Amino acid sequence: DLWPDFRAMLALSFLRALTAVAVSHGLASRAYRWHWDPALAARMAAFGWPLALNGVLMFAYQQGDQLVIGGRYSLEELAQYALAFSLTMAPGHLFQQVLNTSMLPLLAQAKDDPALYRRRTVACVRLSATAGGLIACALIAAGEPAVQLLFGSNYAGAGILIAWLATAHALRDRK
Repeated sequence: DLWPDFRAMLALSFLRALTAVAVSHGLASRAYRWHWDPALAARMAAFGWPLALNGVLMFAYQQGDQLVIGGRYSLEELAQYALAFSLTMAPGHLFQQVLNTSMLPLLAQAKDDPALYRRRTVACVRLSATAGGLIACALIAAGEPAVQLLFGSNYAGAGILIAWLATAHALRDRK
């Protein structure tokens, strides 16, 4: 074992980045050059500032809870929270991805027929709400036993946190 700690991953990540740069430069049809165009920069800034602000807000939304509680709780409590958060967010996120992939084409097909579009939208919302409720109920009922079975008794007591987070995710994800 040359590096039995984090250095192995760090070295591999660095090597991967260097390889990507070398391959992209080797396969490029023209040389990479810096160029400054003030008019283009102004257009990019005008277009990009709402996206940059949205990115900051999304980061705060997705990571803010961890920043707020990070200094107040022990590593054991944070591990329990992170586990509960991951277990409650993953099923709903996976379902939403499947729903988006399958329902967006149906909605796009109905874009010129308002009545059909409305019926399909209502069906999507109902399906999403029902699935969110069922996922939340399953997590509330089986969260604690599943955590103890999968991760052991060190995470005992995560069930109540899973119940609250599952409820929050079920309510939040239904649009």
